[in-house]
Amino acid sequence: MAKKILVVDDDPQLCKLLEITLGKHGYRVLTAQDGVSAIKAVEDFHPDLLLVDVMMPGMDGFEAVRRIRKTLYGAQPPIIMLSALGEVGDKVKGLHAGANDYITKPVNRDELLARIEAHLRSSYALRAKVILVLGGRFGIGTTSVTVNLAVSLLQQAKAKVGLLDWRLPMGDVGTFLNLPEMQTLDALIPYLDHIDDELVSSLISEHASGVRVLLGSNQPANAGLLGLEVFSQVVDLWGNDLDYLVVDGGSFYQWAEPPTPSKDEGLVLLVTTPELTTIRRTYKALAWFEQQPEAIELLLILNRDGMPGGVVTRQLKAQLNHDILAELPEDVGRATLHLNKGEPVIIADANSALARSLSKMTKKVIEHLG
Repeated sequence: MAKKILVVDDDPQLCKLLEITLGKHGYRVLTAQDGVSAIKAVEDFHPDLLLVDVMMPGMDGFEAVRRIRKTLYGAQPPIIMLSALGEVGDKVKGLHAGANDYITKPVNRDELLARIEAHLRSSYALRAKVILVLGGRFGIGTTSVTVNLAVSLLQQAKAKVGLLDWRLPMGDVGTFLNLPEMQTLDALIPYLDHIDDELVSSLISEHASGVRVLLGSNQPANAGLLGLEVFSQVVDLWGNDLDYLVVDGGSFYQWAEPPTPSKDEGLVLLVTTPELTTIRRTYKALAWFEQQPEAIELLLILNRDGMPGGVVTRQLKAQLNHDILAELPEDVGRATLHLNKGEPVIIADANSALARSLSKMTKKVIEHLG
């Protein structure tokens, strides 16, 4: 997922420049103009890396770093200090204060980006390619696409595949796979301040196909507690042990800001159907993605293609002005039958037109991910 960087500098122009530059390279950026604001931002924002200026009014950067390192969320992330003070003694002082690196201003953009990447690479070892599946709206088969994609990925790529159900307020993956909801995301609620590898691993179920599954919440009242920060932690921790992590993200509109993987980390599949209400919402979602500064690979999936009374595919493409990766045929009866049995179509009815289309979709997804 997009890594979060906190920029601490009293120069608003430099903050804005770094915000734009880092945003273009797929980072989420928050800025603070002084040490006190930086300490609060670390607690609220939980950054993956900090860029801290030395010369600031009131509390200087050295003291800010020392205090940040004493906070709950400031102990681990890499800190790079930026300063016009280039003497060896200043650099040593910064490292002793708790910084991991020290760059002298004026900062070379390419060097800064390279150092940020190096520090984040050493701090995170996310292995999995993340495939976030979103629907143009609820009720259009997004979970069915997600579940069958995960199983088909395992079949075709012979890889470790995880399936994360983050459909809020209530997940449905367990029903689609006939898995007992013994352990769900709800088990994270008492431990939100210290989610770790062992906790996440304890919640994983394994489907008969071999796909590893983390079932979604079955307590709608917990939806407000399972926010973006929790999602990122789960993905970072679980992703170390997978080749692919497929995420049922529910409707695009369940998110204030969807947790989109950068192009290097994975891709987004946006599911639509040939109905005007869905097309309208899909169009708005596509417009949102086009406005994002980071590079995101988005592929459009047309589900229920050929449904009676639906908009014909040629017209739908023209309205959305976007290529369609896969056209999954309308087969509500077959899909409903296998949903009620808790068995993916890709396994239970592998020779059907729907299963063949899902298999072709998966092959294209693998090709896109390289």
